[in-house]
Amino acid sequence: MSSELALYCEHLGYQIQGHALFDTLSFGLEAGEIGAIIGPSGEGKSTLLRLILGLQTCQSGQIYQSGQCLSGPGTHVRPQDRHMAVVFQEWCLFGHLNVRENICFAIRTRSSVEQSRLSQDYVALLSLGPLLAKYPHELSGGEQQRVAIARALVSDAGLLVLDEPFSSIDPAHCQTLLPALRARLKERKQTTLLVTHHQDEAFGFCDKVGLLMKGQIQQWGSPQSLYREPKNRMVAEFIGDGTWIRDHSGSSERFYRPDELYLTSASQGRPGRVDRIEQRVGSRLITVILDTGESCRLQVSDTDPIEVGAVVGVGLADGAGCVLQDGC
Repeated sequence: MSSELALYCEHLGYQIQGHALFDTLSFGLEAGEIGAIIGPSGEGKSTLLRLILGLQTCQSGQIYQSGQCLSGPGTHVRPQDRHMAVVFQEWCLFGHLNVRENICFAIRTRSSVEQSRLSQDYVALLSLGPLLAKYPHELSGGEQQRVAIARALVSDAGLLVLDEPFSSIDPAHCQTLLPALRARLKERKQTTLLVTHHQDEAFGFCDKVGLLMKGQIQQWGSPQSLYREPKNRMVAEFIGDGTWIRDHSGSSERFYRPDELYLTSASQGRPGRVDRIEQRVGSRLITVILDTGESCRLQVSDTDPIEVGAVVGVGLADGAGCVLQDGC
């Protein structure tokens, strides 16, 4: 399998002061795929990134890039010898170089004409044209982060690693930047691994998403599969919002997403009372405490006339809800 994938982590194990951070962790990216690792803080996302980059040494398992073993028993390819580019969340720009020189650092041995040709698309994509003569100390955090992204893209590495690369870029800019950047990466067939805390970012930007919890990639697959077909309770409850509702007999339960439930009258649905209303952009998230004591969350239009304390019924969409694949 390792020879077929642009990146393959096989049975990685890593301990810190006797605590097993990873235990036989495995996942892979095909050439040209964009993948993301998400998960709670403290689960080892940054350590995994450092192992892939070669900044830390694997204690067990192997890491392959396009069939070449980079890390494994008796093998450790130095970071500078791995065909990878990285954007750290700290930006790490060279303070003595201006924006143009930072962007072209990996191709600095090329002619100035060639540097301009190779970098101009990314300068335009990241709206950096007016900043090319400035130095890092003259830039905002978001501007520095965009320069770091451009520098990594220009390097034309086999694997692009992004560590919270959009955290300092304002949300309005991200709304236009992320789709454009994704389109460019797919056009280039640039294999990319994103590490982020932001689920919406990972789901909108990536082809594959993996949830890192309890030392394992709990599920690795398309964003849709993690949301609609979670393999276990950890995945179901971590990804997005959802509700466990038992059947009328109380013998089994299914997991429902907010868009799989709807408000109706108490006589037509499962009766309960509105406990909380959260305003979202264009919608509201309603928490209803059912008469059975179960709490469920559902999404409604922000124009629906509903108030806290209202007696309502919760309907279940036909065929909705999922039973976990591993039953746990």
